Amino acid sequence: MEENDISVTAEHADFEKKLPYDTKAIRKLLTAVFDDEDLKIFCYDRFRPVFDKFAAEMSRLWKIQILIDYCEKHNQFDKLLSQVKDINSGQYDKFISSIKPSFQKTLKPTINSDRSQVEITLKGDLSHLTPELQSAAIGAIAGVLNISRDQVTFLQVQKGSIILQLELPTEAVNELIILYETNDPIMKDLGVENVKVIQEQTPQSTAPKAGTSHIKLEEDKARHFKPEWKDELAENIKKRSLWILSILIDLIFMILWLIGAFSFNNLVNTLFLLHETGTDRLLVSILQWTFAIALLIPIIAITFKDIAIIIFRVRKELQTEVKNDNQVKSLSQV
Repeated sequence: MEENDISVTAEHADFEKKLPYDTKAIRKLLTAVFDDEDLKIFCYDRFRPVFDKFAAEMSRLWKIQILIDYCEKHNQFDKLLSQVKDINSGQYDKFISSIKPSFQKTLKPTINSDRSQVEITLKGDLSHLTPELQSAAIGAIAGVLNISRDQVTFLQVQKGSIILQLELPTEAVNELIILYETNDPIMKDLGVENVKVIQEQTPQSTAPKAGTSHIKLEEDKARHFKPEWKDELAENIKKRSLWILSILIDLIFMILWLIGAFSFNNLVNTLFLLHETGTDRLLVSILQWTFAIALLIPIIAITFKDIAIIIFRVRKELQTEVKNDNQVKSLSQV
């Protein structure tokens, strides 16, 4: 019985050695430990062949993917993890349990969906884009979208800057568009300057039920909004409350102004009625007209000011609404 246990344990250990490291977790570890400058110094000191592949405008995630690909190709993940542990043991301890191979670990199922073609513009120069760097760029994009590299089909690279044409699962394209439209910081980290859908292929079903696509896209957008979005919303609510309060104060002022004006007018009438000569009536009439004009000037000014504020706020909110609707429409066309 003990011999069988030893045999099973040995087989388990041998099988575990053959299992790949979780490169997604390694990518997260490297992203947490290194900023762009530290990554370049680290690779220069310890992985010089990787550093030699770096270009000036290459994004941090692209560089990280080059390092991961190099370690995978040359079986140097143990060396990489050991040196990262020396630099930042706290982050290493946080991620190592998900990085090391596990006997129970199963592969994530492939996304079965329609496929779409997308054009992605990256920072960089075509003169530096070797097949190896191109593969790393595709790997970095796949890593951000949480799909395997096998699900990405390379189509071509356009001349000029680095413009990759790829074919991805439509679900992944939707995710990429949302990240780009909401200015997610990871797009900057990936070096993405533009994302454009070329065409959608092989639709498997007819249009969804009314409202379903719109609701899903709105939920997806809400999940990926920048953290500053909540602060922006709170600021907009604060501004709206302030201009409404300003209008209410103006209305109260005008009501009190009118009450005071009519009271003063009645007082003038009472005083001059005691002297009913023609001259007195003429003087009262002149005073009343002068007072009425003087009364109307601030009221008219305040009214026009409030109307202008209302028009400005309504137009601004309508423009924001149209912008949001256009984003939803562009996403629904993906």
